Amino acid sequence: MYKVIIVSRCQKKALLKTREIVDKFALRVSDKTWNCNITKEGLDTLVKRLKHNARRNSAIAIYLLKDGSMQLVTIIGNKKEFGSDGACPVSTTKIDKKYLENNLFSNLTPYKKIVEFLGYVHDLGKVGGNFQDFLKNKKLKKSKEVFRHELLSVLIVASEFDKTKLISLLERLKNKNLFFSDLNFDNKLKKLMLIILSHHRLPALDGNNFNFNEYMRYDEKFDIDIILKYYEYDDFQSILKKAKVLLEEVLALNVTVGDEHYHYFRNSLMLSDHYISSKHNDCFYTVKKENLLAKKIEQGKKGAELLSIHLYSVSKMAMYILEDLLMFKDKLSGIDRFMLEDVKKSARGRFKWQNHSLRCFNNLYHKNNNCNFVILSASTGAGKTKTALRLASEMANEFGLRLNVLLGLRTLTTQTAKSYKEILNIDEDMIATLIGNKNAIELREKMQNDEVEDGDHENDIIIDGGYEEINIPSYIKTQAKSTSKKTLISSAIVISTIEYMIKASDWRRSKHLLPQLRLISSDMIIDEIDMYSNDDIKHLLNLVYIAGIYGKNVIITTATINQTLAYELSEMYKKGVKNYYKYLNRDFQGINLHFLSDFNNESKVIKDDSSEFLENCFVELSSKVKEFKSYQHKASIVKNNFEKMEDDFFNYINKLHNINKLKYKDISYSIGLIRINSIKDAYELLKKFKQINKQFKSKNTIIKVVFYHSRLLNALRVYTEIILDEALYRKNEKIDNFVKSNLFLDSYKKIDAKTTDIITIVIATEVEEVGRDHDFDWGILEASSSRSIVQSIGRVNRHRDKTITDFNVFILDKNFMFQHNLKNNYRLTKNETNTLSTLYPSLNEECTSNSILNPQENTLPYIEELQLHEQLSNYTTKNTFFYSKDFVEKEWRQGLENITFMYDLEDEKLKIIDKDNKIIDNDKQIDYIKEDYDFCLINNKNFTTIISTMMEKNHSEIDEFSKKFLQVTSYTNKNYFSKSLGVI
Repeated sequence: MYKVIIVSRCQKKALLKTREIVDKFALRVSDKTWNCNITKEGLDTLVKRLKHNARRNSAIAIYLLKDGSMQLVTIIGNKKEFGSDGACPVSTTKIDKKYLENNLFSNLTPYKKIVEFLGYVHDLGKVGGNFQDFLKNKKLKKSKEVFRHELLSVLIVASEFDKTKLISLLERLKNKNLFFSDLNFDNKLKKLMLIILSHHRLPALDGNNFNFNEYMRYDEKFDIDIILKYYEYDDFQSILKKAKVLLEEVLALNVTVGDEHYHYFRNSLMLSDHYISSKHNDCFYTVKKENLLAKKIEQGKKGAELLSIHLYSVSKMAMYILEDLLMFKDKLSGIDRFMLEDVKKSARGRFKWQNHSLRCFNNLYHKNNNCNFVILSASTGAGKTKTALRLASEMANEFGLRLNVLLGLRTLTTQTAKSYKEILNIDEDMIATLIGNKNAIELREKMQNDEVEDGDHENDIIIDGGYEEINIPSYIKTQAKSTSKKTLISSAIVISTIEYMIKASDWRRSKHLLPQLRLISSDMIIDEIDMYSNDDIKHLLNLVYIAGIYGKNVIITTATINQTLAYELSEMYKKGVKNYYKYLNRDFQGINLHFLSDFNNESKVIKDDSSEFLENCFVELSSKVKEFKSYQHKASIVKNNFEKMEDDFFNYINKLHNINKLKYKDISYSIGLIRINSIKDAYELLKKFKQINKQFKSKNTIIKVVFYHSRLLNALRVYTEIILDEALYRKNEKIDNFVKSNLFLDSYKKIDAKTTDIITIVIATEVEEVGRDHDFDWGILEASSSRSIVQSIGRVNRHRDKTITDFNVFILDKNFMFQHNLKNNYRLTKNETNTLSTLYPSLNEECTSNSILNPQENTLPYIEELQLHEQLSNYTTKNTFFYSKDFVEKEWRQGLENITFMYDLEDEKLKIIDKDNKIIDNDKQIDYIKEDYDFCLINNKNFTTIISTMMEKNHSEIDEFSKKFLQVTSYTNKNYFSKSLGVI
């Protein structure tokens, strides 16, 4: 029970609404003050209601009476009405410029002058005759300008506003003999003109030379007289007069403009331009013939936005945005500090290592105000998710915890959001889940809860949970027009798939603005960073750099990070923070670099190179890992013969089952994971189970197989994951959850007097490898990398403190390629004759991650790290380096495909239909469809039942596949199916 005091400084109708809500919870002791005793659940409900009903004039502070003192719980609404500690001010000023000048950075005034200049000259090129004719002529549907107006703006500045010089530059441009480096700019002006050139989109950059071809339209007539048709107009001459004054003031400034300024200045200009453009309906004036326009006259409008008004408005708004960018984060709400008390409590049992890691972190964190970069490299199943949240909670400021959590899988995103809500014990509105597919969220909730409310969904931003903050600045609302996007900016914690936040590094157009605005206001956790390819790592480095340039703290979590990746990440972050301090005009004091794990913890201030510190950390960690003997896992490399595959797998499964089986009444049982690299190979192995099943039947054993991979269709994947999540959550020490699950009971119902054993097998691809909180009894692994070995082993005996004396993991010596050439398929190995036993000889002696931490020459980890080092050694951050297509196109990360299946009654064939309801070419069906195959879908009836139930409850919108599946299964006794049909 809490003793709380509520103080309101609301005005007008907001005060009436506040009284209406708070009066139901507390006793009013004054016209704007309440107190009461209340439970945590009641306080959470009160805060939630006040936030959802907050208005522009709302300002409410809630205090907790504890240990004889009053502690601020939260401020709802306008935070300017209270101090950071909740104190009510005696008087206030509209803009605290002294605070900005003295505490943020001393260069605020010159920076504002620079962005004022940028805003005023950014659209000078709209004076071009082709562009003005397009704006003034309602019949023209397309601009006839011969090159983009951004380039003309730069040429006007380069000509020093002299028409003769401008004509000379245009002639050179016409002859394709003009490059950016030829323009007479000093270093300062060069950077500023790059911003002007790229304020709509970023073209290719080769050194200091922009490729002007990207601005040209050579199919149009290049007539200099037409281009300069309106140059002498009084309107434009008055604009140039103001521009000259601003240019002289900028050139006189004693300020060096570098890469660090590019980010802030360009974002300020783009946000201002978007905001003013969005307000153009309020800026329409009666147009005279001699007026120059900035916007095309809209149908039904009597006037248009004048160029002079547009330039002036953008320049002034850009100044305001620049000073607000580093402050608006303090206007947004976070998870209040009193809600984080449970998270900060000491861990017990096998999670005690977290307390040592937190102690090491705090010893350095509280000694300075440096930015923090944390590498959290703990074993699989050691509790990294909660530890990372505890670390982030320690770094929460007086306004609470604001956090971005980035993950590589959609399913892992929903799982992490669920874990955060349980750990924090807070209302789901405080956490927003951003995921790439609307159906995945809704279907999961419908299947679990039988109902779900429709939210505001966008094509590229799908949000579950969260709330809308009233204090979002108007220039951000322009970027976040929908409720869902406003929620994304507002919510204290955003847990999202990586493809959204990685857009922060895509500067080509304006999609980076909203993710960067989210990043400016929140710290960041990147989970399981080792799951990404080497190409993806380059783009993640860019994201870490951007977090550094905004001065945000970053936490990296992984079980198998190597020294090269740790070094590159920390160096890129340090480079970003250096630029952050340059922008603030402060001396760089270094970064706090923390290397935390369940074996050793080190923290140090790093000003120069971090290689020596990290090398010592890895040597120490490797030494302690080598001394530690795992009691949960024991692995062995086993030979595999492609020609006798059925016999091999029968022997391996039988041996692992007999070693690791458990008892339920009179039946022995176990569940195992068979991890295969590709869906195609997994499917081919699945077919072999027809023969393997016969061998087990002769031994009075029932065998059940589940096929789980990234290309499962929506309904099947959600259904499969719900079943696996329930069955493999085995943290209960008294009763095994698995024997209570349908996955086991379906097989148990089929036993007869002769049955002695039940074996359940999950054949899965790398989708099971990372992030799934599943606990198998044993595993057979096809390794693609050393990281995959450690991660896959981490799914075996994950939850239970069960000491292993014999093997519970077999690792195949050769990768499967079900072709006759028996080609090896290791991703990072060029030598096709190598086998796992030659690349990873130490695995027979130990099954820890020591070989990854301290790789020996000619081993698989050594080869992987060497290749990563070669790829990253020459990598530097460039504004033209964008996120890779892999982030949004890789099937295992994307999760599902926009295809459905139907049975053609005339042709008696199962066909694939794409998202446009077109039948895919027959040649492309070969990889997906296997017809007339009599191996039964064991869970066929189960799936049909669940789809039928959902349709009865009016949930038919899940996807058209459900209906077509029912048509197929009811039409024929044959089990037509594809690799994507899932549960076998």
